[in-house]
Amino acid sequence: MVTGLIGLTVALGVESFGSMLARSQGRTVATELAGELRAARSHATMRRERVRVSFDAANSTVRLELADGPGGLLREFSFRERSVTIEDLSNGPSILFYPSGRAATPTTITLQNRRGERWHLTVTITGRVTIQ
Repeated sequence: MVTGLIGLTVALGVESFGSMLARSQGRTVATELAGELRAARSHATMRRERVRVSFDAANSTVRLELADGPGGLLREFSFRERSVTIEDLSNGPSILFYPSGRAATPTTITLQNRRGERWHLTVTITGRVTIQ
């Protein structure tokens, strides 16, 4: 009886830990992606250059690149190993930030973890990035 109770307690603890880990990974990816978007906006305003953020949902990667001219890769962010996917991009696979800091179109990015929990990142037309 005691062994059964210990087994049940361990099983519930492991599931709880798995749920907590999945939620934590999703929140971390959302926070880091918001940071990448803010960095792109900051680069556009400081360097007075247009910056494009391109999403590759199939490979769970995001690229920050100069919008004008060849060889403009600034950085790449990958979250493939964290079991978080891009579920939806409301206005296409890229966001363009202008030197004024404004975004070309408002966009909502929906992330989902393996347990079905979702996070929404919103980029307003003024370039502000929020996590919901």
